[in-house]
Amino acid sequence: MSEFKGTKGPWRVSEMHGDTIDIRHDNNEAGAMSLTLARAVARQTWIKEAECNARLIASAPELLEALQDALHAHDKHSEHSEWDFAREVIAKALGQ
Repeated sequence: MSEFKGTKGPWRVSEMHGDTIDIRHDNNEAGAMSLTLARAVARQTWIKEAECNARLIASAPELLEALQDALHAHDKHSEHSEWDFAREVIAKALGQ
């Protein structure tokens, strides 16, 4: 199975600064800095929706890993795969 070549998780949603929400990488290695991966800019009228979007983006590495693990387990125990959509989404996430 292909490996994700982007910034490894965990990612997190940072505190809000004015009208922006940052999605950051938490690197717990000694001397490492936290890295902003994406920034959501939101009008105050839809800030709750933007926070939900930011949480979804922040969970992306774990969602990809969980989907890959589920697909791998399914393939090990099944002769026929009906997970074509899952395969397409994984390929899209991996840029294939």
